[in-house]
Amino acid sequence: MLLAYESKGLLIGEAARGDVVDGIRGIIEADGRVGFINEILTMHMGPHDVLLNLSIDFDSSLDSGTVQRTISEFEAEVKQAYPIVTRVFIEAQGKEGHNAARKVIVSEEN
Repeated sequence: MLLAYESKGLLIGEAARGDVVDGIRGIIEADGRVGFINEILTMHMGPHDVLLNLSIDFDSSLDSGTVQRTISEFEAEVKQAYPIVTRVFIEAQGKEGHNAARKVIVSEEN
């Protein structure tokens, strides 16, 4: 029964544990270059393989080169702190744009 339960979770894309997500949030929020975290999505791809997708509204005073370096630094820091996170995708997106895109998705689902 336990094996079936665990297998089902991995097959349908179970999210990472709450403490992992909270730790990732802490890493990102502690950085002054971040204005707002729009969304954190995680999904187990295997027992020791988590995919992380982040949508971040960076401080608007940053230039594109700084945003690129920040993204690379976040990826390295998260992977070092949480080795289970093996794939990281970070989207630089303004809060308003993210919210507008979410509204479109929600309205399309209805």
